[in-house]
Amino acid sequence: MKRSANIFANSTVINSWRLNERHYGALIGQSKDEAWQVYGHENLVGWRRSWAQAPPSMDRDDYFLWKDAPFAQPVTIYTESGKKSVMTTEKGISMPSTESLEDCAKRVKPVWINGIAPRVLNGETVLIVAHANSIRSMIKHIDSETMDDHNVRDVHIPAATPLVYSFSLDPVTLRMFKTGKAAVADTIRRLKPMGEPSRLGMTGRYVASKEVIRLALQSSVPMEEDSSKGRDTTFFDLIERGLYDILEYSKQQETSTRREAIAVSDGRGAIIHTNAEWERLCGFANDEVQGTTAKFLQGPLTEATVIKKLDEKLRTGLPARASVINYRKSGRAFENSFTIIPVYDWLRDVSPDKKDSIATRRKTFQFLDYGGFDQDQYRQYADAFMHPSHFVARLDPSPNRVDLPSLTPEEIDERDGHMRQARSQPQ
Repeated sequence: MKRSANIFANSTVINSWRLNERHYGALIGQSKDEAWQVYGHENLVGWRRSWAQAPPSMDRDDYFLWKDAPFAQPVTIYTESGKKSVMTTEKGISMPSTESLEDCAKRVKPVWINGIAPRVLNGETVLIVAHANSIRSMIKHIDSETMDDHNVRDVHIPAATPLVYSFSLDPVTLRMFKTGKAAVADTIRRLKPMGEPSRLGMTGRYVASKEVIRLALQSSVPMEEDSSKGRDTTFFDLIERGLYDILEYSKQQETSTRREAIAVSDGRGAIIHTNAEWERLCGFANDEVQGTTAKFLQGPLTEATVIKKLDEKLRTGLPARASVINYRKSGRAFENSFTIIPVYDWLRDVSPDKKDSIATRRKTFQFLDYGGFDQDQYRQYADAFMHPSHFVARLDPSPNRVDLPSLTPEEIDERDGHMRQARSQPQ
């Protein structure tokens, strides 16, 4: 704790009640099973996933006890380096007895407008630590131009995974009219989130947290030392390795007792490599699928909602696991369970002969006393940390689903035509 505290030694820390978790009303204190028995599954899912629908209010007696509790007060505490903490209580605030996600977003909005945005405009870096719905509400305000009320409900907020937003200053010209005078033009600066929006409209990207943690703590073993120390390279180790290491790992699986089916794609999702075990499982040869996305495995029974959630996680830099109905080259259906990890090759521009060792990567960074990275060097590689260079998919051994219909000959011909067209497109 003493070492990590150095990170914030010269920082201003603001603890605001407005970043509290969403108020679930009468559901507070109940487990999911208990709430299902009382209110029904359909109602519970509706309250949890809806933008505007709130759960029932707290019981009157419970509310009067809760609203006077110290943790429920509209208090903000300012702690500036070297100074005594200052506590302020907002006046005229009526604490709610329940909240929808929309209510939570309204509560959070002043923190963004008055506390965070001005500091970012001033060139400061702001760290926000809050609950999932509070962060989801903050994202809605930041990405207000690209995210609608319906999509914000589906934004995935994983625990303890840094989400990074970068901003540009977008000049906006305002025209102000005064009685009896001509229009007066004025230009203000507006924060504009950078980055391509995901399908849900989120422009932030999750940092490669496993890589950051493992490299910072220097806990990984360089690949050339693995065999001598009796340690096998595991699938999740690939998160911190380059393309050369990934292809070597994939090749090793052809003779390994584990025989993992591996597919590798570039940062856009186009397949660049599959191994023999993947070919055996799916039926397609490596040269048949290069340059295409894995969409050719999908068919009439592939669950679109699962694919949408999978795509959103990968687009925002998160690993994902899913199970869907896919189709082999023969058209036969099988239940495909797989894991996909993003690979952040932040030395992608270094010559191949220097990319084989994680030790080489680690030496590229200067580590500070608290185990973090030099900020200037982090900025240099920031894009590589936030945007995967490759994706690696590992398929579980999957049986045929004899109870499911296969693709028709016409559907197979249509699929093969799309694949030929995709391979003919310039990369």
